[in-house]
Formats: sequence, C-alpha cells, structure tokens
Amino acid sequence: RTEPTTVQFHGGLVWTGAAPELRPLPPIAGPELRISTPKSLMTTEPSHRGTMMDEQLSYATCANLLDYPDAAGQAGTRLRPEIAA
Repeated sequence: RTEPTTVQFHGGLVWTGAAPELRPLPPIAGPELRISTPKSLMTTEPSHRGTMMDEQLSYATCANLLDYPDAAGQAGTRLRPEIAA
C-alpha cells in the first residue's frame, strides 16, 4: 500500500509524491530503550538535526558526529569522530 508523502500546488497543477509503506521491523532480541516525546517527528540523521530535542537524543544515545574524549589533560581537548568514523 502506498501513502502520499508530500503534496505541492504549482502552475495550476497538484503534484504529489508517494512511497510504499515500510515493512514492520522484526522483534528486538536484546534490551530496548523507548523514548517518549511530545513531538512525533524527530530525526536520527546527524546532518538533519534541527531541534534541541534531536541534539539531546543524539547526546543521550552517544550518537554524535564528533565529541571530546573522556580523557584527562591535553588528550581530552581534541575532538574525535564518533559515528563519523
């Protein structure tokens, strides 16, 4: 089944885009973390983070592009890649 995902009116025409519905994911075998948010649309794509909630979710799950290492002294002052590696 396909659902419309976007609609645009331009030049007297209505343009629409649709995509097939995604298949359900298989059951999770291990531990699971559920996060309840007041907003339904958040992104886990680092290049599309747009809200503070996106940043907080990424930080809470340790999914940052870059971060400072947990190291003392000079070693802790240099950014290193995390999911960008």
